[in-house]
Amino acid sequence: MSVRISEVLVDLLAIALVGLAIKFMDDCLDQELDSAAGARNWACWLGRGLVPYAMLCLGLAAGMRPALSVPLFLAAYALGMVNAPLTLNPSGFLAAWESLTVLLLGLVLFGWRAILWASCLILAIQMGDDFLDSRSSEPAEYKAQRGCSESGPVGASLPSRGTSRWPSLDQVERALIFLILLLVSLRLHFLPSLYALLAAAFIMFLTSRLP
Repeated sequence: MSVRISEVLVDLLAIALVGLAIKFMDDCLDQELDSAAGARNWACWLGRGLVPYAMLCLGLAAGMRPALSVPLFLAAYALGMVNAPLTLNPSGFLAAWESLTVLLLGLVLFGWRAILWASCLILAIQMGDDFLDSRSSEPAEYKAQRGCSESGPVGASLPSRGTSRWPSLDQVERALIFLILLLVSLRLHFLPSLYALLAAAFIMFLTSRLP
């Protein structure tokens, strides 16, 4: 019994750590826009240590549960560029090609099931965030700016602060897509999907408590 509990705690901690790594990288990309809008951002608290802490969280998560944490990070990286596939990244490649390359590497390293699970879960979290933030009072200009900034790597991963990534969808469509993606995630990996939802909620809570 104690062995099973310890395994659950390690799974939960690994997923929470990779979630923090994704969130830290997201906030690193968005810190100027968040600062201008007065939005909470981990960069304001961790400063120049934000990227090293993100790397630390990712390294610890990968060491604990590589089969769970690395696919989640790869999926967040690839899906973070889905809104601007023709953007030229610093690597010199189009965002679409870079996303495809990352997903293919994930398929080779972890198999289709892990990558499909991670991609559906990340998209479900995004869609759920859009559903909750649909009545946000954030200025439209700032939303548009964040939409551009979040088209970079890891930029559309964990819940943000009022950004609608799919403004053409209504509430019913968002809810249906969220449920479908969540059900697929649960079907592929039931407990890890629940752990990821708990981790996302926990990270949202921690972000809300930032000064």
